[in-house]
Amino acid sequence: MKPVAHRIAFFLLLLCITRTVSVSTAGNTESTEKELFLTAHISKKKPYAGETVELTYTLFFNGIAPQILDTGQPVHEGIAAEESTPQKLIASQPEHIGDTFYRSAVIKRMTLVPLRPGRVSITGYRVLCIIPKDLSIDSDPKTDDSLTLAAPRIDLDVIPLPEPQPAGFGGAVGTFTAEVFAYRDSIPEGSLLKLTASITGKGSFLTFPVIPLSLPEGFTGLEATTSKTVESKPGPFFGSLKKTITLKAEKPGTYTFSPLSFSAFDPERKTYATVRSNTLTLTVVPAQESMPTPPLEEIPQDRQTNPLYRLLFALPFALIAALLYLLLKKRSKSNPTPEAARSPQELRKQLFTAIELSCGFEPEKHTRSELADVLKKQEIDEDDLRKLLAVLDEFDRLEFAPGEPDKDEFENLRQECATLYAILRSRPSR
Repeated sequence: MKPVAHRIAFFLLLLCITRTVSVSTAGNTESTEKELFLTAHISKKKPYAGETVELTYTLFFNGIAPQILDTGQPVHEGIAAEESTPQKLIASQPEHIGDTFYRSAVIKRMTLVPLRPGRVSITGYRVLCIIPKDLSIDSDPKTDDSLTLAAPRIDLDVIPLPEPQPAGFGGAVGTFTAEVFAYRDSIPEGSLLKLTASITGKGSFLTFPVIPLSLPEGFTGLEATTSKTVESKPGPFFGSLKKTITLKAEKPGTYTFSPLSFSAFDPERKTYATVRSNTLTLTVVPAQESMPTPPLEEIPQDRQTNPLYRLLFALPFALIAALLYLLLKKRSKSNPTPEAARSPQELRKQLFTAIELSCGFEPEKHTRSELADVLKKQEIDEDDLRKLLAVLDEFDRLEFAPGEPDKDEFENLRQECATLYAILRSRPSR
């Protein structure tokens, strides 16, 4: 998590209320005597090479919630790592360790993929805890103490993948399904078509090999894009990987694409499996030669004055006007006026939806500073950007402050959002 997010997140840590749980104190009796301590937990200590595991760092504290600043990042040689999407506010929950009452919060969550067998370690993560004297939101916290905490060392005993490996094995580890699809099953000769290969499942998408795709004769690949989507929630590592290729149909005929096929090691069943997609067939039809329209002076005079001919001549313009009307109507529907929100959460969600429709990205996946940078690159007016960031700050105050929000404050916030909706709707669609 980035330091900027930490400065805001942990100042309001105690205001997020969740259910009470209990944890075992076996082998951790020393920690019960501390007011602040940091733990590290790995989801699997003996993974296979290429298998995805999850590492979580959890802070335990009692009393006032500290502010947290990263001072040392985890060191993990021989391991591919990716931090989960940072959150602005991190929930804490009550826990009992022995006779001591604590609150705990996961302050960093990472997805790890060990790349080679043998023992590998993760070390070096440190945080600076600053204890404020009070929880006043209207003023800067006054610190009376600070403490640097070091996370415990984590060791992984990585198991090598079984031999013999299948021919052409690229390193995919997990359970996957594959699909190949196009949005049309026939296209004219010389036209373009997008073909998409999708791999979905539970496993490592952080180190997934290149998606193998072969094209039959009669098609030329012009460009390819790859996108990855991984759930940031704790638990199983579900995700998807998509590769889209723009094709040009070179000659008529019916073509069958070879199924997408690759080998993957399933760490749960401890065996290799072949993943195979569906078979895709496309038909390329001959391009029809279009007859040029003769100039108006070459059209016989009786056809120029014929009312039926005039109607036929005007018909294309009427169709164009109708299409323009439908496009404008569709655009107005894509940016609807939000319904009246009844809570700061609903109002925030509506504003995020408006930003996504107007700017083409998901704002909730960005920290405040990242969001500001992205909007600046999209040439959002500076005054409008300041208004937007001020509204987001007000969301945080109303949503996480104790008690119900004041009606007048909430109504003012609703009016500010209405102004922002109008600004966002006036931008060109992305």
